[in-house]
Amino acid sequence: FNAPHGVDASGERLIVADTGNHALREVDLIKKTVTTLAGNGTRGNGANVPDVSGDDWQYFTGIPAKGVALASPWDVKFIQDSRVNRYVVAMAGLHQLWEYDASGKIGVLAGSGAEAITDGAAADAALAQPSGVSLGGANDIYFVDAESSALRQYTSGRVKTLIGTGLFKFGLKDGKYPDALLQHPQGLFADHASGKVYIADTYNNAIRVYDPQTQELSTLKLSGVKLNEPGDILIAGQTAWIVNTGSHQIIKVDMTTGAG
Repeated sequence: FNAPHGVDASGERLIVADTGNHALREVDLIKKTVTTLAGNGTRGNGANVPDVSGDDWQYFTGIPAKGVALASPWDVKFIQDSRVNRYVVAMAGLHQLWEYDASGKIGVLAGSGAEAITDGAAADAALAQPSGVSLGGANDIYFVDAESSALRQYTSGRVKTLIGTGLFKFGLKDGKYPDALLQHPQGLFADHASGKVYIADTYNNAIRVYDPQTQELSTLKLSGVKLNEPGDILIAGQTAWIVNTGSHQIIKVDMTTGAG
């Protein structure tokens, strides 16, 4: 591997966003093997990769992923579906979300390739270095754009900005859109139990919380914890696991008290 940044599990397999190798890799925990699903080790430009944002699972128009050159895939998430297994890939280097399915095909799910913060139909929307993805539902995807310091949402073929107003517009401010601010977030976790989205607000050295019901962004209060460029977060019950990248740590936090 070469500087992998994202990983997700599907049964006895791990799917890895092998960022530095510009590849999507599979680790079989039973066979103890590693297989490249997509990518040839060189950086691609997305040419000839079709838009699959409006595809039904039966008519997935992606192209065979073997040998397709990727560009800095930063994160990957498994979409559990009774009919087909799919994966969403944060393709940071191309400012897009891609989709890989179990048939071995790949395509562009969202993003025109332009680096900006433009909402609308997925194929026309502009993203800015998407670095983390998380699932709010089967077709409801939350993601963070690092370069526009934004929290965004893909639903039913459209992209919507929840927090963030433009490239390189950042800060540390709670509240609602357009006033609330993040700074270069790189990871997030949509917690189905609470309905809230927890964001690793990397350059603010903070964990932020977005409530889709109130559309409010707040800062999680922690005690006994010093965050240093947190890169990702996972919530499991009442426990948060924070990847504290700048201090080379994994931090465990009690969500009921905020103590680490």
